[in-house]
Amino acid sequence: MKHIGWYAGSILGLALSALAGTGIAIAQEGAQRVGKRPMTFEDLMAMKRVSDPQISPSGKWVMFLVTEVSLEKNTKVNHLWVVPLAGGKETQITSGDGETNGRFSPDGKWVSMTLKDQVQVAAWDEAAGKVAEARALTSVAGGADGAIWSPDSKRLMFTAQVYPECSVRGGEEALKEVEPFEGKAVVGGSVKIKAWKSAEPVTWAEEDACDKRKDAAAEKTPVKAQIFDGLLFRHWDHWTGGKRTHILVVDADGGNVRCDSGERGGRCGGADVDAGWTAGICVGSGL
Repeated sequence: MKHIGWYAGSILGLALSALAGTGIAIAQEGAQRVGKRPMTFEDLMAMKRVSDPQISPSGKWVMFLVTEVSLEKNTKVNHLWVVPLAGGKETQITSGDGETNGRFSPDGKWVSMTLKDQVQVAAWDEAAGKVAEARALTSVAGGADGAIWSPDSKRLMFTAQVYPECSVRGGEEALKEVEPFEGKAVVGGSVKIKAWKSAEPVTWAEEDACDKRKDAAAEKTPVKAQIFDGLLFRHWDHWTGGKRTHILVVDADGGNVRCDSGERGGRCGGADVDAGWTAGICVGSGL
């Protein structure tokens, strides 16, 4: 185990070393030679930010995220780049509306990413260090993100933001029976976890259709003000409003989106669960 830890640490060190040189090169790209002067806010924003390194299964490539800021457009756009782990020229491999969360499949044949708020995959050319055109695996109301591969490269687990009342049969009224406190049941789910898990769940197709209807209704209403009398506390520096995180699974061919395979056999509903714990269960079991 000590040898494995040393090897993993060495590989990570090489990846970070490769990215260190990459960051300098990218930051200097297009820069003009000028005399010394104090750095300005505009200079800082002009620097491309490098993050999220991912080593390919072959150990040949490091894929990473580059963020570009436009003060003029007031935007931040992310794209995926690669650089040889042994060192060399970095190359941008995506150029769409903005791509994040690039991940190699364990078999080294695919790259998954979040693009247009959905999980997408593209064929990976190991020899050239390039990706083909991406195709969407999901079409989830509210968007999909954070995909990770199963060990056999046949499935991906990801997260989506859903309305908790859409997860159970009877919707909002069913949750209010579980948690009578007005508003509590429809803001992040009931705090009475055991009772909530006893509610009858719906299928993912039913839940997603419900989420889409509620999103469409919220978009159409001219009144955007909201009153919250209960809010999740564990989301650090922001409120999530009336939605919560749901863990889903999709086949790598883009079919059969479903809920995590817990004790409900892949059906939806139940309490919000810890993503890391569920991911360990599902991936560890070959999901």
